[in-house]
Amino acid sequence: RVQEIDDALEILVHALQLRRRVGGCQRIFHLDCIPNRARYPPPHPPRDGMDAGAGKGGLTMHILRSRALPLVWAVAGLLCLAVPGRTAAAPFDRDYRLYASVLAHHVKGGLVNYAALKADPRDLTAFLDQVAGLTEKEFDGWGANEQVAFLCNVYNATTLQLILENYPLKSIKEIGFLPHAAWRKGSVRLFGRILSLGGLENDLLRAKYPEQPGVHFILVCAARGCPPLRGEPYSGRRLQEQVDEQARAFFADTAKNRVVGVRRTVYLSPIFKWYEADFRRNGAAILDYAERYLPPEAAAELKTGGFRIEYTDYDWGLNDSAAPGR
Repeated sequence: RVQEIDDALEILVHALQLRRRVGGCQRIFHLDCIPNRARYPPPHPPRDGMDAGAGKGGLTMHILRSRALPLVWAVAGLLCLAVPGRTAAAPFDRDYRLYASVLAHHVKGGLVNYAALKADPRDLTAFLDQVAGLTEKEFDGWGANEQVAFLCNVYNATTLQLILENYPLKSIKEIGFLPHAAWRKGSVRLFGRILSLGGLENDLLRAKYPEQPGVHFILVCAARGCPPLRGEPYSGRRLQEQVDEQARAFFADTAKNRVVGVRRTVYLSPIFKWYEADFRRNGAAILDYAERYLPPEAAAELKTGGFRIEYTDYDWGLNDSAAPGR
C-alpha cells in the first residue's frame, strides 16, 4: 500500500509539471489514456518518454498498470477545479464583466494600450478561459443577436491576445511567415475546438448570420484601418444600437470614408470592396450605408446623386495608443 501511494505521488508530480506547461484541466495529462484527447492536440512533440509511444517503461503504461490510478484521478479532478475560469458548473457570464474591465482600462478613442495590457493580462486571459468553457448547447439556446454579440466579442478579445503574444510589433501582418498567418493560426478556443480568426469570421459569423453585415463595423483586426475598438462589450440586447454607433464613428473618419463633391466621388474604406457581397444582400446598395451613416452634411451631398465610388488606402498599422498617429 505504501508503494502504491509513492507511485501516485510520483505521477502527480509529473501531472503538476504538465499542468504548469499546458494549463487547463482538459490538458492536465499529455497522455493517450485521457478521454477526448483528440479534441485537445498536444502543444509540443512527445518528449521525456512521457507519451504513449514511450514503451513499457513510460509513464503512460505505469499509470495504466498502477492500482493507484483511482487516487491519481481523484486528485487530478481536484486540480481541474482549481484552474481559474474552468468550473464546468458555472454559467457563462453574459454581462462580460471581465472583458468589460479589459476594455475600460486599456482602450481609449478606439486604440489599445498594449504595453499596459501585456503587463497585466489577467482579466483578458480569464475571459478567454470562460469562452473556452462555454458549451455549444448553452450557446445554441441564445437568441441570434446574443450569439452574434458573443462571437464578435470573442473575435476582438482573441485578437488582443494574439497581439500580446507577439508584442511589440508594428502591424498584425508581421505575425507568422506566410501571408494572412494571423487569421489562419489556430488561436480561438471555442466549443471544445481550436479555430482560426478567419474561421470564426467566415465560417461562423458571415456564413450563419448573413443578415448581419453590420459585423464589419464591429470586428477589429488590430489595424488602424479597422473600425475603432469599442470601449465596451457587445450585447445582444443593444446590438443594433451599438452597430449603428460603430458605423457612424467609422464613417466619420475622413481618412477612411469621405465625400468629395467637386469630383462627384465618394471615397470608401476597402472593407466595402472586400465584403461587397455582404453589404449588397437583400438588394441593398453600398451607397445606402454611406447615406445612412455619413455625417449629415456629407450624406446630404451624396443624396444629390451622380457619385462614383473609389476606395481609400487601408492602414495596417497597429491600433496601438503608444504608436504615432496616422
